[in-house]
Amino acid sequence: MSELDQDLDETLANWDGKHAAPLKECYARQKTDPTLAQALLARIGSDRAATADGVSWILKARMEDGMALSANETAALVQVLPQLHSKDTVLHICQIVRYLSLPDTDAARFVDWLETYLTHKRPFLRTWSLDALVAIAKNHPKYRDQANAALVKAEADPAASVRARARNLTRV
Repeated sequence: MSELDQDLDETLANWDGKHAAPLKECYARQKTDPTLAQALLARIGSDRAATADGVSWILKARMEDGMALSANETAALVQVLPQLHSKDTVLHICQIVRYLSLPDTDAARFVDWLETYLTHKRPFLRTWSLDALVAIAKNHPKYRDQANAALVKAEADPAASVRARARNLTRV
């Protein structure tokens, strides 16, 4: 087992699922490892919500630092989408869509996956799935009508946070 794998497994096994400090520390130690994204993607589909949540948090931090996923890594993420159900994992994935370079087939799979969350009971998942759909539509014009319809619907959402996000997103 590599040092990276050992560090990730230990951090995730001991993580309380709430405080980000251990995840930040693990990311700081491992962010220069060229296999970090692969190691994270190998764990993101975990049945243990805390593992998937921690992995997606680190993946999000990595992408916010400007480290893109390769085409193969993006394809691996898209393949695991149906296994992702934890609200925090879903949130993190919706938040990183803007950083992904998606070929048409992966965009289609992402859009299908996002459909569930556009009407989810949790407002923050509706908000961020809308954000993700609009991000995809900006690069894939075939989803513009769908994104614009979702924006119109979101403007009438009962949750103020969803309405506010819809107002701040530009039509595509």
